[in-house]
Amino acid sequence: MSDTSVEKKIVFEDDLTMFDPARRAGAVLDHVLDTRPKSVERIHKRVSIKEARRDRPIIDRDTGRTMSRVLFVTSDTRALEKGSSVQNHYMSLSSVFDEVHVLVLGGSTHARQEHRISQAAWVYSAPSAQWWLAPWRARQAALDMLVFSDTVRPDVVVGTDPYTAGLSAYLIASAFSRPLQIQVHEDFLAPTFKQADAHYKRKQRLARYVLRRTNSVRTATEVLAQTINGKFKRIVDVATLPQYFDLQGLREAVPTFDVHERYKDFKFVILTYAPLTADSHLHAVITALRGLLMSPRIGLIVIGTGPAKHLFQEKVKLIGIAKSVVFLERVEDTVSLLKTADLLIEAGATEEAEEHVLKAAAAGLPIVTAAVGRVETLFTDGSSAFICPVGDIDCLSKKTNQFLNQSSYRSLFAHTASEIVAARIDEDPVNYYRSYRDTIESIIVPTDQAETSTSPQAALVNDKPPSAPADAPIAPTAPRAA
Repeated sequence: MSDTSVEKKIVFEDDLTMFDPARRAGAVLDHVLDTRPKSVERIHKRVSIKEARRDRPIIDRDTGRTMSRVLFVTSDTRALEKGSSVQNHYMSLSSVFDEVHVLVLGGSTHARQEHRISQAAWVYSAPSAQWWLAPWRARQAALDMLVFSDTVRPDVVVGTDPYTAGLSAYLIASAFSRPLQIQVHEDFLAPTFKQADAHYKRKQRLARYVLRRTNSVRTATEVLAQTINGKFKRIVDVATLPQYFDLQGLREAVPTFDVHERYKDFKFVILTYAPLTADSHLHAVITALRGLLMSPRIGLIVIGTGPAKHLFQEKVKLIGIAKSVVFLERVEDTVSLLKTADLLIEAGATEEAEEHVLKAAAAGLPIVTAAVGRVETLFTDGSSAFICPVGDIDCLSKKTNQFLNQSSYRSLFAHTASEIVAARIDEDPVNYYRSYRDTIESIIVPTDQAETSTSPQAALVNDKPPSAPADAPIAPTAPRAA
């Protein structure tokens, strides 16, 4: 046997892992979760953005199509639920994209599912028994369901988190040779993340792996954008996602239930949002309201999740207010809660806390809040809301008692705060969805290409294989068999 044949045999035997799905998945998973420097060193061998821009861009001026087609990869199974806020969000996005495809990791059955939820939006499921198989199932599902007449449908792939969905989006984008964008909605590097998620080690490793392999990231807040910029300096395109609270929709929405009828023991209902973690500001809220909650007619509804839920349940038992406190993890109908409760107490100091205050004000719910974000510039203490310094438990307690003892505050705060939000917060859904589209499409067109385009938005081309036709027809209305 010649040296060449011996060498080929050795190479073939070493590559057997490539053809054994179980061994291959295990090997790749070990590589993903390996935090040693060797995985970082390989990054420098990848093509730079400058070099990649020399290739033919996906956006061109050759076809008549002027809107892009996008694939979202998500682990949020609510996208499969008809009428859910998540599915409605993707349906609304189809008004600004040529096509919207949503690949959901998970689902209620073991078989793939496909649903057309609007004229230009489709939802697919890629179930997997184990989380570590999900990226490979998602990649295969995309190859099976998003290629028509040898033409790849999406122009860009978006992972809605940097974990399993992000890794799935990375594999799909690599298979399709499409640009990748990753969304980050929580600070997975913060100490509080370790307390809030039992799988934080796995998620942190996945996030680091994925973010080292993408050049475009969109975050939920400006603080998160600064964190990503500081920790992942190789990423050149970091920006915040546009925010839309649908405050007008909240003002006009009709509640489907009354919280007082659902919790009949309570005559006065207080809402609060808080993470159920060891250092949560919920400790401050419970301390401030302890005296009031001794009354069985006053109830506190806590909206939040986290590993310390049992800790707080034991705490309210020990201080004798367990019957007055209700913990809700997921609330789909927040409109009914905001419209029918009596008071919101917000003790947080994050951008999410500001969002809670704005939504409550728009719904006409009176507020006792910490001075966070735009709260102090929008509202006046004592005339449109009660405002306390962040962390001031005594102030929260006194302001809440003052609100309960003077009924005139209820109508005054509800009316004044709602008018302030309506007048000073610009909420245009059309502008929001256009901004959302633009922040995704910004990774498709290089800056120099966009500047030389002869139209406000350059036409799109599929960047398809040489054997593919000019363009494939839009996916059929009837779902195809999995």
